[in-house]
Amino acid sequence: MARCTGFLVAPDRVATAAHCLYSARLGRFIPPQSVHVLLGYDAGRHAGHARVATYRLAEGYDPRRTPRAHGADVAVLTLAHGLAAPTLTLGKAVPEADVALGGYNRDRAEVIAADLACQVTGLVRDGTGRALLTHDCAGTFGTSGAPLLQRDAEGQWRAVGVQVASQPARGQSFTVPAREVAAILAVLP
Repeated sequence: MARCTGFLVAPDRVATAAHCLYSARLGRFIPPQSVHVLLGYDAGRHAGHARVATYRLAEGYDPRRTPRAHGADVAVLTLAHGLAAPTLTLGKAVPEADVALGGYNRDRAEVIAADLACQVTGLVRDGTGRALLTHDCAGTFGTSGAPLLQRDAEGQWRAVGVQVASQPARGQSFTVPAREVAAILAVLP
């Protein structure tokens, strides 16, 4: 069973990393109906639950081509029913500004852990030319799909990207910019 982090962008829509939906063992994407979203998960308890009805991947994502295709490693899940919880607004990252990353790291998968003292460190391109934000937030397996958060001018948190990969030895992580999530949302019914 795989675990990843995700975040609500609408009561019935969750953004996450596309690779979270791929089974390397089976060599295919898992059926949407086998994906469960647990809202506010904490040590076996959760505030809400929904099954996924459908999902859509970013155009051009191929799980067999990572890290070359990291810039397309994002998906939006459509839930079978909405969840009553706050949603995150998408925003554009401000370079070299403070950010935060929270997710369900493999080493503490039962509780959310967050790095609140990190920064966007740059912008790079994957092997297909797609943009990736780089940052120095700590994240391990399980943090994939987590929102990279940044405060806007009014002090509100915005999701500026979706976490897809980390290189802990180099102190660097990679996030797909939120505009990729917005592009998927724009084509959903």
